[in-house]
Amino acid sequence: MKVMGIDPSLNSTGYCVIEKEGEKISILEKGVIKPASNTISEKLYNLARKIKEIIDIYSPDEVALENVYSSPFKKSSILLALSAGALISAVCERGKPIFQYTTTEIKKAVTGWGRAGKKDVERMVRRFLKIDGGINSDVSDAIAVAICHLFSSSKLRNLK
Repeated sequence: MKVMGIDPSLNSTGYCVIEKEGEKISILEKGVIKPASNTISEKLYNLARKIKEIIDIYSPDEVALENVYSSPFKKSSILLALSAGALISAVCERGKPIFQYTTTEIKKAVTGWGRAGKKDVERMVRRFLKIDGGINSDVSDAIAVAICHLFSSSKLRNLK
């Protein structure tokens, strides 16, 4: 099963495509999308275009996205929601099922504790995928989203 994980942001969206075969989880692709334009509309367009390109290349079975959260900073929340909307639209345009998880759900799935810090999440992501050295926090978060989905979806499949 191939899963694309996305950590949405207007200026720095982390993404990955991971594959689970048996008990082994491998990373097929990872990176950060940093739209190089000044207008919000161009950034959203470029973000959606790039996600569609990645989907076309790797053809994930499912896509998992970190759910937009409420922030005391209204402008940040609005920009994050716009980014998530553009990403959801792009994924749906490619006909892929999309799942959303809260930050707490992701942290709990990856570390066992819903209030874990970014460094704890990164450490567990590196451990799961046997990555030596540091990893970009946007990418680490995207991988954590994908891992959360793998764990959550496998539990649901086992209930059927």
